[in-house]
Amino acid sequence: MGANGSLFTSSWSELTGWLRGKPKEEDRRSENRLPVHDQATLTWQPETGQEETTVTNLIDISSLGFKVRCPHKMEIGTQVRLTDSDGQIAEGLIVHCERDEDGYLLGAQAEWETPEAKSEATQRLAAQQSR
Repeated sequence: MGANGSLFTSSWSELTGWLRGKPKEEDRRSENRLPVHDQATLTWQPETGQEETTVTNLIDISSLGFKVRCPHKMEIGTQVRLTDSDGQIAEGLIVHCERDEDGYLLGAQAEWETPEAKSEATQRLAAQQSR
């Protein structure tokens, strides 16, 4: 349940974990995440060999990776390219895929296209934390 005991202040994962009697998983990331809530384009090449692209909801970023909500399920280990609304590009490897009520939550370990792109992500995080 949420901090004040209300079921409605809980996140979906907290609620389903509570219903199943499981404790909430601890965050395993070593760096802070910056919530983004923006659209981004995700491109990948499935086993069929033809490149696919879809619009996703970019949920958060860190200097180590990013999280998106995608309409497509992806296998762990799939190489992806993310282009956000500012034209920043990160390539990454899918390390987490979980079904949710609106599609799939995908976590990717990022390999930034340029040091500047990684630096920009890190600067966004630092600016967010100083507020």
